[in-house]
Amino acid sequence: MEELTCPVCSEAYATRTREPVILPKCGHTFCRPCLANLQMISPAFKCPTCRAVHKGPTVASLPTVFIVLNILEKIEKEKGTLNVCKIHDDPLRLWCRMCQEELCGQCLYESHMSEKHEIIKTDAAIAEMKQTIEIKAKQIIGVIEEDKSNLVQELHNILYELGKLYSKSQVLGSHSRKVMDILRISKSSTQIRTLITGRRALDNMIKQLRPSLVAKTTAMTPSERENIHNERTLDANPSKQYKEYQVQRRISYLETEMNSEAEAFELSDDDSDSIQIEEIQETNFSKISSHTSESQRILPSDVTVWPLSKHAPGGKTDWPKINWYSFLAQIPVVQLLVPPENAQVFLHLGAKGKSLGFIHIQLWGRLLRAQHFLALCLGTLGPSYKGSKFSDVAKRGEPGERLIGGLYETEEGFTGQQIIDGLEWRGEYTGPMKAGVVGGSRGRQPRYNSCFCISTRDYPKGKYYCPFGEVVLGLEVAQEAVLYDPINEVTILDCGLVSPHCDL
Repeated sequence: MEELTCPVCSEAYATRTREPVILPKCGHTFCRPCLANLQMISPAFKCPTCRAVHKGPTVASLPTVFIVLNILEKIEKEKGTLNVCKIHDDPLRLWCRMCQEELCGQCLYESHMSEKHEIIKTDAAIAEMKQTIEIKAKQIIGVIEEDKSNLVQELHNILYELGKLYSKSQVLGSHSRKVMDILRISKSSTQIRTLITGRRALDNMIKQLRPSLVAKTTAMTPSERENIHNERTLDANPSKQYKEYQVQRRISYLETEMNSEAEAFELSDDDSDSIQIEEIQETNFSKISSHTSESQRILPSDVTVWPLSKHAPGGKTDWPKINWYSFLAQIPVVQLLVPPENAQVFLHLGAKGKSLGFIHIQLWGRLLRAQHFLALCLGTLGPSYKGSKFSDVAKRGEPGERLIGGLYETEEGFTGQQIIDGLEWRGEYTGPMKAGVVGGSRGRQPRYNSCFCISTRDYPKGKYYCPFGEVVLGLEVAQEAVLYDPINEVTILDCGLVSPHCDL
């Protein structure tokens, strides 16, 4: 713009180097260096524009015209936020809806004056586009959420079907063990009553196993077949269906128990070959082998996990038995299907060759530290708590007792380095120290930010600098773990995500 350039040198005015000054007599503006050069040639120099003679103060003492510099500064700022027309070098302040292009004032005058061109300000066009993008984004998010909901439903259906397979496999496994017990005892028995009792037990088992779906449906009416089909079709509420399925299993179990009592072995007291046949136990995959009595606890390496290829007594393969914790630990992708604010994880603790049990922790998903703990339980970012040893017990035997762990294994050894930045600590994140609360340990140091504490005793006076979850099941496991000395004998054998629709 000519008004913002010196008429003598044609350079734009600038602070310090080319400050604009006004000649008092005529009021014309020039840059200070150009007028200083004229004054050096002749103290009484003429104005380059109107030729009026300047006899006033020296050019060095003339005040700077700051209003011109302010205008220049504003224009420079606008150039930083507005695109400039490549043809006219003016800011593109307008938008043509028909042509879908930005315009400067000269572009509008030269080629967009007809009625077919709908011209609006660029700011208005930007606001409209932002609104359009927001609407479309919400539509897409809605579709994504619907698809995620469908995936969750499919996952629940799969878990439900696996539960049915697990239930059936346990029943078949029980039958298999009974048959092998009968065979073993009958081979060495010399008592006729023992053999008769064994034969009756086998006959009863045949009655239970022989009926097939084909034989049943052959004698059924069309309406009865339809009922069977409906029962086999998953409804929209797998949780409700699973509960109904459990009730039906319970009824079947009681019927089996009554039949077993009616045809139980009637052996004499002096029968040394008494057959010890295990009764069919109620199948409930919310209670698995890890929750058995103290004498039955074994490490996961010894637990039969489904599917298997190991040989069973008297048969080619072992009947499958699902360890649900192992199953869930193998599918960290489930994390994508569980709302982070409702995530619940488990830690499987063991020591000295036995399982101590499982701890379920409800995470407070609004906290980044909770998401950090979840990632280490699932191993989604690489490192995992699996195989981690507990390192200390704070205030052992006193109020505020805490089980401390969280170092994970890397190629260089064990470390507590955080894997997510920006973890919360102190201030508004401080909370009470009560039994069951899970919080950070030494959180001001990134190299220890994977460490955590599980409170095993209340301490009303104590404060957690950043609690991020709470034990909802298995606090007694942590309370048992703190009794071990040294505490590094206690290890996290496994960890993972608890499905909200799979009782463990």
